[in-house]
Amino acid sequence: MTPTIIITNDFSESAHNAIDYTCKLIGDSQINIQLLHIYTMPVNYTSDAVALSSLKDDYDINQDNLDHDVERTREKYPHLNILGKTVVGGLIETLRDQIDEVKPEIIVMGAVGDYENLWMWDSELLNSLTSLAVPLLLVPAHVAFTPITNIGFACDYRTVLASRQVSFLKWLVGHTKAGLHVVHVSTTKLEVTAVEKENEAIVHDLLDDVKPQYYGIENPHVIESIASFVKEHNLDFLVVIPHSHGVWYNIFHQSHTKQLAKLNNMPILALHD
Repeated sequence: MTPTIIITNDFSESAHNAIDYTCKLIGDSQINIQLLHIYTMPVNYTSDAVALSSLKDDYDINQDNLDHDVERTREKYPHLNILGKTVVGGLIETLRDQIDEVKPEIIVMGAVGDYENLWMWDSELLNSLTSLAVPLLLVPAHVAFTPITNIGFACDYRTVLASRQVSFLKWLVGHTKAGLHVVHVSTTKLEVTAVEKENEAIVHDLLDDVKPQYYGIENPHVIESIASFVKEHNLDFLVVIPHSHGVWYNIFHQSHTKQLAKLNNMPILALHD
């Protein structure tokens, strides 16, 4: 069965950039690309005839826009199988339904504005970063694709990696031929627990065949330390795991997401538990 990547498409510049970024990242791989438009009913919707007619017109316009984007993408990337789909519903519920139905390898979204503005986004979009059951790639609108040479993985040794997380990391490294830099940021100088030492050894064993480099940082300011690490090692792609109630989980949910502006120059991939 050919794997599928879902790219949400609201016809914005950020969505179009995410489509181009993903298609260039995939290259010649045999993967289906599904452009998914989620049509949300207007909050002031009424069921009278005039409203129904207006709603149908609006839906048809969106469908025409999607068809146009599908054709545009097929022309630019003729080697890829580009599909289009419109679903009526809310963001999270629709994505969860599509995950169950399509079983995508990954979902891609375009980020409108800078990461520091995440706290202003719709709560459903923020929830998607931490609650969906498949990897989610967030691509800033101003980041064009360039060949990926160095991937950063912000690893937390308090929890062992799941097999699907390991598999995806290995696929990403193998596909891009990039170097993998695994960094663990400790917010305090507390002694490393036996569990953390054991999990660190497990991570080394699981990722041994992709030959990553490992780093440890002690800094209470996680994002600042990661941003410095990104610059020092010329990273152009960052992988995080937003464990429930962990550092990344909290950052994606609270107003201090403005700290993420320090990472505006790269896509962020969230691997979920």
